[in-house]
Amino acid sequence: MKPSIKQLTCRATTHLVSDARDRTLAPEEAAQLSDHLEGCGACRIASRQFEQLFAHLDTLLARKPEL
Repeated sequence: MKPSIKQLTCRATTHLVSDARDRTLAPEEAAQLSDHLEGCGACRIASRQFEQLFAHLDTLLARKPEL
């Protein structure tokens, strides 16, 4: 971990991964997230799973309901 970056918990990391979908993270948040994901395999996997989930949701929401 870089000494100038505050360490995130796994729970806080999950929130930032989700927040990043809706807004641009502040530089400090992005650095914290990157640093945590670099060192936490479980959160890296969860982050990829969130990305896949969000992609599926985008696909589903883009479909027009057939009447």
